[in-house]
Amino acid sequence: MALRSDFTVLAPPTRRYERFQLARVANWVTSPPVGVVDKVTSPPVGGIEGGHFVYRLTPTSLERARRQGIPIPRVLEFLGRTTNTPVPCFVEAALTRWEAHGAEARLEQAVLLRLSSEELMAQATSSPLTRHLIHEQVGPTVALLRERDWPRLVAALGKMGLLPDVIALEEENTD
Repeated sequence: MALRSDFTVLAPPTRRYERFQLARVANWVTSPPVGVVDKVTSPPVGGIEGGHFVYRLTPTSLERARRQGIPIPRVLEFLGRTTNTPVPCFVEAALTRWEAHGAEARLEQAVLLRLSSEELMAQATSSPLTRHLIHEQVGPTVALLRERDWPRLVAALGKMGLLPDVIALEEENTD
């Protein structure tokens, strides 16, 4: 098994017991393709998982572990034992900090709306056509919306008389 700097843990298919234990403290990300025989004995290079199962340590997974009575020191001991290497200091610090303070950082996909003026933003955040589609205003002329809402926002902005420029979203939209 290998612990990477992005808090992912690579587990070969042959390590079933360790994968079961890992699933108690980390979220499953991906599995190897069906039929792939894992012959990799060292961590993959260049982000290629090959025949490994991939799990990620997250605040959600650590909270799940806590509810199961698994404390952070036990998680760290497990990671060190199963990877046969000392747990990196930054991983230990991050997990210990999470234990003390909870989730302090969050990454999520969103779509950015940029308007040309504060007045337009005020209209967009107050209009019944658009205000429910704007997730969070992050600046005087910038707001975030959920990825799934951008096509509806385009239509709503059109009804307000605005023609939005849609950049690099259309190929991702499956609707």
